[in-house]
Amino acid sequence: MKLSRSRRSFLRQSALTLPAWNTLLNLRLAGSLAAADPTPGDYRSLVCVFFPGGIDSFNLLVPRGDAEHAEYATVRKDLALPKEELLPIVPTVDPGLTLGLHSGLSGIQTLFGEGKAAFLANVGTLVAPMSKAEFYEGSVPAPLGLFSHSDQIEQWQTSQADVRSARGWAGKAADLLKSLNASQMVPMNISLAGTNVWQSGQDTVEYSVGPEGAESLTGYDPAETSPWSLTPIRTQAIDQQLATSYDHL
Repeated sequence: MKLSRSRRSFLRQSALTLPAWNTLLNLRLAGSLAAADPTPGDYRSLVCVFFPGGIDSFNLLVPRGDAEHAEYATVRKDLALPKEELLPIVPTVDPGLTLGLHSGLSGIQTLFGEGKAAFLANVGTLVAPMSKAEFYEGSVPAPLGLFSHSDQIEQWQTSQADVRSARGWAGKAADLLKSLNASQMVPMNISLAGTNVWQSGQDTVEYSVGPEGAESLTGYDPAETSPWSLTPIRTQAIDQQLATSYDHL
């Protein structure tokens, strides 16, 4: 089959610009985000700060009662935090329980005191309630890869402890709620840390940007500041692509 000249030209330019088009689509999404209605209304967002390496929760939320701290110190040994260094908090669900935070968490202490932060303690990725004895007996189903760090990371994001999945519960929620999204050009899930399982759904994907915003076009430098010799060629090819109107291919 013989290609027409216009199609050849399109394919040649596409080869030069292909690496940049994924970013270009992200930039279009960024424009939609910037143009979104800023009216407060009843908008709410769920922000997830995920620690894939885990967090030493024993030294984050610590008992301050004399007997409880003594037991904690016995278990933690040299890693235990001195009681006098803890930042005190008083749980509203049990005012008689005295707890403290690591000394570096004064911001969390303030938020907790204002009723803007809470701790969900004694939770994990179990298939079903299980005691230590039941675990050793094998009488209750255990999480898949119970002592596997990578499996635990995935299970927190999928909320499924008995199977491995590429779909996270935030992504599934977006699948169910996407029809309520006023601007379909703006994904419901936005990530500042790249792609992840938690925000991956069956029909929806996250919009991923870096801490400084959307990535710029790779190899596109209209200001001609790049030392790379192919940059001007790629820049010209992208400009031509954007400026040209094509018939149906």
